Amino acid sequence: MKCGKLRFCLPLLLLLAVAWSCAPQKRAGLRSSENELAVAPFYQPGSGRKCLCPFDRSGEDVPDRVLEQLTDELLHQLDKRGYSSPKGPERVERCRKAVLSGSSSFPENRRQYWSSVGDCVSADYLLIPQLMQWRERLGGRWGVESPARVVLCLVLFHAKEERVLEVFSFQEEQKSLTQNLLEIGAFIRRGGRWVGAQELAAEGIRRGLGELGL
Repeated sequence: MKCGKLRFCLPLLLLLAVAWSCAPQKRAGLRSSENELAVAPFYQPGSGRKCLCPFDRSGEDVPDRVLEQLTDELLHQLDKRGYSSPKGPERVERCRKAVLSGSSSFPENRRQYWSSVGDCVSADYLLIPQLMQWRERLGGRWGVESPARVVLCLVLFHAKEERVLEVFSFQEEQKSLTQNLLEIGAFIRRGGRWVGAQELAAEGIRRGLGELGL
């Protein structure tokens, strides 16, 4: 479609340029070498903070064991895909604490912060998993008062260039077939039962790694 007059084209071009500049940069040049990718542990940002994720953090803090289980699931899924980097969550967490210890507060520029973590780990790329919302299932496998709900993000970050390559976001709350017939595929895949938050999260991690190309 051609623009009849230049004055009508310019606003459209400017709008497209702004949209392009605000969008997360797509994954480019990520190599499969195990020394290129460092994996951070799952963590919860401060309440109300998006922190590279398109969702706000809400709800109470989850127990440490939940974050540890999610991190273990992430590593398990990565290992199945051939990623077994020695630059794993424990090393990244030590670097996170080291970077924070040099500042009196959380850095305002989070991209610089994660770039500093990447320098500490000596990795070009970071996989940053964030848990934004978590609600356990209230009830049993065949009937619930309240279904499980999970909101998480997997962020692929280029530490050397201080930029987000890609963000996978997962927001899931199981619905019954009477509530949403469109979810019949998921209903069958889950064995016709109500799953827990941990199983929902594992589903999100598996799907996210696939979409990120890991």
